[in-house]
Amino acid sequence: MVFHLNLKANLQGLTDLAPVDTDDSPFEYTFLIQCTSCREQHDKEITINRLEQHDLPGSRGEANFVFKCKSCGHLANASITRTSKNYTFEDSEEGKKVAILDVECRGMELVKFIPQGDFQFLRLR
Repeated sequence: MVFHLNLKANLQGLTDLAPVDTDDSPFEYTFLIQCTSCREQHDKEITINRLEQHDLPGSRGEANFVFKCKSCGHLANASITRTSKNYTFEDSEEGKKVAILDVECRGMELVKFIPQGDFQFLRLR
């Protein structure tokens, strides 16, 4: 299942709000997650960044995050893709939500995004 992380903010005099996410300093997206097999919510926050890659057990594939549920032992993984969109002043004026991240999850669900880390923006003139 693909989840979209939508951003909505009230920008006054600002535009192009986005996480600071570079190859030198990838943004650590922080979430609470739940196993889709036993429905147990993981008790700790997890972080995912787009550059970290882990091998999937029993597969030739990779994911940005791999997880084994403590309750049922089910394996889960997630891969993230940063969209090319930033949150603009126009989006703010129209009250829009903009997807800034796509998260493909297998065996887990994202319960909550925890907005911590550095964000950048441009000032309007």
